[in-house]
Amino acid sequence: MKKMLICMTVLMLCLQTFSLANIKGEKAQEALKYAEPIMDNLLTGFNEKDYKKYSQDFDANLSKAMNESSFLNVHKVIIEKIGLYKSRKAMQFVEQGEFKVLIYRAEFAQEKGVTIRTIFKKYGEKNLLAGLWFDSPKLRNQKTLSPEEQQAILKYAEPMVDNLLESLQSANHKNYTRDFDANAKKALSEGVFAQAQQKILSIIGAYKSRKVIKVTKQAQYAIVIHSAVFEKDKQVTIQTIFSQKDNKMQISGHVLDSPTLRGKPNK
Repeated sequence: MKKMLICMTVLMLCLQTFSLANIKGEKAQEALKYAEPIMDNLLTGFNEKDYKKYSQDFDANLSKAMNESSFLNVHKVIIEKIGLYKSRKAMQFVEQGEFKVLIYRAEFAQEKGVTIRTIFKKYGEKNLLAGLWFDSPKLRNQKTLSPEEQQAILKYAEPMVDNLLESLQSANHKNYTRDFDANAKKALSEGVFAQAQQKILSIIGAYKSRKVIKVTKQAQYAIVIHSAVFEKDKQVTIQTIFSQKDNKMQISGHVLDSPTLRGKPNK
């Protein structure tokens, strides 16, 4: 999955390990009742470059991850690449414990096939946005790196990915999050990790091997994509996103994906 998301918080492991529900189902329709007004505010705020309106339904973690300065940087990138928002349609619904995920297909001024992924969490009587991503072919336009630049990234990335996969196998949350940045650690609690870890290993089994298929950069992020072999699935893609904080490289996002994890048997 060659995908780099303009992200405002991190999607850890993979929400695709949980079955997609019919958008016309009862639970999806219940979610849309509170999600649609939130999305209206968010996207109106985006078009108006109004951070207050854009972020008014963020939870505390997302507000910290996407402050006004970060919003303005992301807004500039999106506007330059795909223009203003025009319309959307809800396509998929996922329920993962306390999180409700809605995936939209949106049209922007310069591109029609834009995916907006949203994660909602209930706090008391109020549902708030806990995660938000924009993705499209134009947004995935990434910097081509020289072999030397790629090797410099892999020098720190490969030991971190080794630790991730070893810790996933041993169900060690502390080690798994060892190299995460602050926002990533907040996003992946021990309970969420345990649930995802069990689900992933039950579907694709133990990790066996991997090879690098792409190393690139987008803005301040370095992205390493591996093709991996697991015990029950030889077509697993691992995407790890790195960023620098206080002169130290840290993991800002980590996603596992495969047809089997998405509920589509390998042919």
